[in-house]
Amino acid sequence: MATPLDTRASLNYLLDYETVFNEIKNTSDAIALIDGIPSINLLHNISNINRSLYLNESGEAGQKNQNAIIMAFTFAGSLVLKKIIEAYREVTKDGMSPKVFYRYSNLLFYDLIFSTYNQLPIRNLSPEENEKILRAYLIINGEVNSRVRIEEKEAAEAFDGDKIEEIMLHNFIYQNDYKSNVDYSNQFTRAVRFFQYLDLHPKYGAHMPAFYKNLKITNASEFIFKIAAIFNQIIGIKEEGKGTIITMAGDPLEEHNQLLLRLAVDMSTFRYKKDESFRQFRNQMFFLTPNKKLILLDINFLIDFLYKTQVFALSKFFEKKSLNNFLADKSIEFMEQRYLHEILNRCFPKAKKYSGKALIKKDKNELTDFVVTDGNKMLLIEFKDTILSAKSKNSGDKTVIADALDAKFLEDEGPKGITQLKNAIKYLDNHTGNQNEFPFSEGSVIYPIVIYTDNAFGFDGINKIYKEKFCQLLQNEKVTVFEVKDVTFINLSFFEINEDYLKSGELDIFKLIEFYHEHTRLVDFSMTPFEVFATSYRKETVKRQPESTTFFKDMIAETQASFLNVHDEMKDHQSL
Repeated sequence: MATPLDTRASLNYLLDYETVFNEIKNTSDAIALIDGIPSINLLHNISNINRSLYLNESGEAGQKNQNAIIMAFTFAGSLVLKKIIEAYREVTKDGMSPKVFYRYSNLLFYDLIFSTYNQLPIRNLSPEENEKILRAYLIINGEVNSRVRIEEKEAAEAFDGDKIEEIMLHNFIYQNDYKSNVDYSNQFTRAVRFFQYLDLHPKYGAHMPAFYKNLKITNASEFIFKIAAIFNQIIGIKEEGKGTIITMAGDPLEEHNQLLLRLAVDMSTFRYKKDESFRQFRNQMFFLTPNKKLILLDINFLIDFLYKTQVFALSKFFEKKSLNNFLADKSIEFMEQRYLHEILNRCFPKAKKYSGKALIKKDKNELTDFVVTDGNKMLLIEFKDTILSAKSKNSGDKTVIADALDAKFLEDEGPKGITQLKNAIKYLDNHTGNQNEFPFSEGSVIYPIVIYTDNAFGFDGINKIYKEKFCQLLQNEKVTVFEVKDVTFINLSFFEINEDYLKSGELDIFKLIEFYHEHTRLVDFSMTPFEVFATSYRKETVKRQPESTTFFKDMIAETQASFLNVHDEMKDHQSL
């Protein structure tokens, strides 16, 4: 490509109280600022910020959104507004993008609200009270910024040696969990297929009715249909300030409202526990108001509730029933053997694909998880449906995080990730030709791929780190039969989102990988994740506007039909 796409990570600078007012404040000061302001007002304000950030988080639209929220909490000529504008100008001079509002700060603000909750009735706030909320928010931003611990010497050495990832990774990787989740469609499709797998499973299927009963629903179709309907209602609300409020139909205690009540914080029974992973809000992302309306606290947790949250909920549910291998079964039986297959078959319908028994070596071990071939080009795929623990991500410790990543992608009581790929390449190199064990031709070009599912593994610089380690692994091996490309880490969501572009040939996966590595050889873009480059490349080269994927549309139709059929059967049964 003649002109490199600009895929550099935007250096966002989170403005805090010290930056704006040149004064250090702490949590107790934030508590004093919001004292006397009704907690329900605070919840409503932060929930609206959360929704606004979800709809407009980045780029020019994101900056306009930040400015609009600031104006909503200030008034013309106020000291707070003046100071923020001055801070904006100073930060912009240094080439960074200033931010005030941030999803992780929202969650910390919720922590503050529920830790000091009051029962004061909702009311109109004065301009001064709104500015107090903004001041408190800036103090919370200071708490977020305090997590970053980079020494000046360390930073200088990292920049001089083109090793910026060494200071970025352990300080910021936790933030990938709190980026706005734009993957609603794949959470939906995963959920549909996941519950179909579970409902018919010989070990788990008999227990699913009890699980659904705990969720206050009758089956998976009802669950998915209702969560999708709630999401669409929230996104579709246009009235200013009303975008996160849901009014339940009829009596809140009626059966059709039970799932919503199950997802809501009810202060008559709620006991808040401080938790760095915000587990309570992941499972109860609504707030039940005194007049029985619902405020959506975090739209991203609503999206995650379709699939991601259910994985961990089911793990605990089955543990109580002495079924202890659920996560391993789910990763292999569902994600690897079913879901990954379906996605890759949809993306590459005409290519030759190999998996399972077709990749068993003479020693009865598996060569790799999946192979896609097109002519003399081969995607050699290792699939990692695993997560980096919250403890590791939140540690902020360089060694802890590096060791945790190596355990996933290098070695952990056996080869992992890139080591598995290296072993597969060496095996093929030794067993191709006269001893051909697999139908792969000499002279094939191998594109080693790690497909992952945890967004943390898409953090800037991780692909760079393991590309270098993969090269080191291959240095001691003499690969003569094949040409081997650099290893590429790709989020499964890339294939889900780009299904139709890959199927039509508008995106050529092999060319895209080639262009990606050519792009990341440039120092300025060396840390760019594959998905960031692929999105920029698609916008630049594919003229067709993005739309919902065929798979997503198919799953919507399937869920609607299933839900309506069950609903009709229930009505017929009740009429009898």
